[in-house]
Amino acid sequence: MVHVPSSLRNVIIFLDTDKHASPFDLLTASDLYPDAQMLYYSNVEPGDTRKIIQDAMFPRGPDGAKKTKVFIGGYDVEKANQILAETKKAMFKPFELGIIVDPRGASTTGSAVVARVLNLYRRSNPNLKGSSATVLAATGPVGRVACHLLASEGIQVRATSRSLEKVNGLADKINQDLNTNLVEGTKGQTQEEIGKAVQDSEIIIAAGAAGAQLLSLDILKNYGGKCRVVGDVNAIPPLGVEGLKSTDDGVEFFPGVRGIGALAIGASKNKIEAELFRRAIDMTKGVFDHVVAYEISKSLFMEKGGRLPEAAVKPRFGMEFVPEKAIDKMISWVKMAEDGGFDNVWVTDHYNNRNVYMLLTAIALNTKTITIGTGVTNPFHINPAWTASALATLDELSGNRTILGIGPGDVTTLRSLGIAQEKPLTAVKESIEIIKKLWKGETVQFDGKVFSVKGARLNYKPKRSPPIYMGAQGPKLLELAGAIADGVLINAAHPRDFVFAVEQIKKGARTAGRDHSQIDIVAYASVSVDYESKKARKKAKEVVAFIVAGSPAEVLKRHDISPENASKILAHLEKGAFGDAFDSITDQMLDSFSICGRPSDIVDKIDEILKIGVTQIVIGSPIGPNKADAIYVLSKDVLPHFR
Repeated sequence: MVHVPSSLRNVIIFLDTDKHASPFDLLTASDLYPDAQMLYYSNVEPGDTRKIIQDAMFPRGPDGAKKTKVFIGGYDVEKANQILAETKKAMFKPFELGIIVDPRGASTTGSAVVARVLNLYRRSNPNLKGSSATVLAATGPVGRVACHLLASEGIQVRATSRSLEKVNGLADKINQDLNTNLVEGTKGQTQEEIGKAVQDSEIIIAAGAAGAQLLSLDILKNYGGKCRVVGDVNAIPPLGVEGLKSTDDGVEFFPGVRGIGALAIGASKNKIEAELFRRAIDMTKGVFDHVVAYEISKSLFMEKGGRLPEAAVKPRFGMEFVPEKAIDKMISWVKMAEDGGFDNVWVTDHYNNRNVYMLLTAIALNTKTITIGTGVTNPFHINPAWTASALATLDELSGNRTILGIGPGDVTTLRSLGIAQEKPLTAVKESIEIIKKLWKGETVQFDGKVFSVKGARLNYKPKRSPPIYMGAQGPKLLELAGAIADGVLINAAHPRDFVFAVEQIKKGARTAGRDHSQIDIVAYASVSVDYESKKARKKAKEVVAFIVAGSPAEVLKRHDISPENASKILAHLEKGAFGDAFDSITDQMLDSFSICGRPSDIVDKIDEILKIGVTQIVIGSPIGPNKADAIYVLSKDVLPHFR
């Protein structure tokens, strides 16, 4: 979210291709933000754009630019896209304005009809991939968006138009953009052509102009034997689909076929547009187009609650922070996470960043409910007795809101300090034993293979022993965690790793006579989210490089990554050649060791992981290209799917 001086007003600049700017969008914005300044320009040409945008960028400085948004609308979609291109070219850091793109309401209406239709279809067909759909009048503004979104879900799309040349061009463009061959163009002018187009389709969307009927009941009867769901965006008689009322909302209007009418879709469109404005106002920058509108529509209208098995405990969500930024900035992010519904916050412990315990203390003093923990400390660079006292003190200060996260440490960081990571398994086990004894008020006599303690004790009795979570990845550490830890922080992101990890944890629990269901199994995953998938994936490389470099050989083998490639990445990191290390990260490495992409990508991956037995998801570094925006997006478009 945007954190700028409160004296600066929000300003929304409307660039409209029409003679008169649409009152629809102006009224929507003014109802949402009555204190905002609305400026509007009509008859805007692409050549006018640069001067308007740059005159808006500078008067209030970078902070003012963050509170200045542009809405591109109008009837001429092609011209609106040219204005968008010119707007993006006119801007540069740190004067980047947020841009909303919704010419003719195509972004929001197209997202609404697809989301509502697929939500209805999914009730009996949960797997969308391999399904088939027909979009009638596909070369219109809404039809174009609908085709793109349907194909992005892995649905085979038949797009129709009176012009075969235009519809083939549309199909080629979408297939190229999505790197697929799912969209097929076909002629759809005569009743017979429309009949052939809808034949074998389970989903039909009528995206034609107002007052034009595209689908008759006779066609549906004679050709639509497989059809299950129909959506119509035309609210002016004659309606686009015969027999489907504009107010129908999921009713069976034809035997075996449910439909959603234009007014029902329009109500959803209005909600999406309102959220599109909110995203643009609340976030620092970005292009808020049909892709963002569809992500919003999923969080608003897609079925929730059905992702988890019946009677399953709702997962907890945490967030990891690396204390590399100023303390006040870190606290603002944690407060955003707390306000956004996150349960836990974890702070990494590396000597070259701000001190973990000082930051956790500041967080404790500035939050109310969120649990705070080390994510994770290690027994090598700090003595376990010091860790025991630090956590007990922090627990007292925070009102019993702390967790100790401890593991063997990051090999790269320890090497830079000249510390050998000897007997890591034993070191973690012994340190946990020492810490637990100190918390119980014991005078500790301990003679281990790594640590020797001669009569150490705390001069105060902690009110409780905070939970201890072990950071673990290899089989022996996972098994140990199942035997002695309250929770396990599994530094992984791929379902394959969690299948393996859960089995090892259960094995350790059985050996120790414990009930594994009482152990919090945490996916401590590298996550990067952004409405632009490429940006999210690029940012994830910065963390995945360190994960690959430090992964045990058996983990690399599980993902078909050669130890030689991992060693090269480690060598780059140790030399400080971070760019070379990041460039060495392949798509396979990204998908194996991170959860990255758009919000819906994150939701799908989390869904897979939870079904394996994971009980908590920690959103680990980097979180996203812009942390504040990423926290906002996660709170709005990811967490609601699991609440």
